[in-house]
Amino acid sequence: MEEVREKIREFIEVANAFIKELHVSDMAVLKFCLMSLGVIVGICLPKKWKRPALFTALFVFIVTYLPLIMKWGAYLGKACCESRSEDF
Repeated sequence: MEEVREKIREFIEVANAFIKELHVSDMAVLKFCLMSLGVIVGICLPKKWKRPALFTALFVFIVTYLPLIMKWGAYLGKACCESRSEDF
């Protein structure tokens, strides 16, 4: 079990290093890629699974989007404060 945790940690470290090297446009391409994959999966689902998949996706979107927006807002606030202090 410990080997699996160590492999996961290594994978996350490599993924974080890769993400740090990406530009905003690269992240946009990655997001479009993942969005397209989600659309493909949604189209391929049988009719009885579409509604549960929709609500699950909506829940995941809300739970992940809100913390990201809060983090972005805090970052913008900090950047604005720093730029104002540099002006004086």
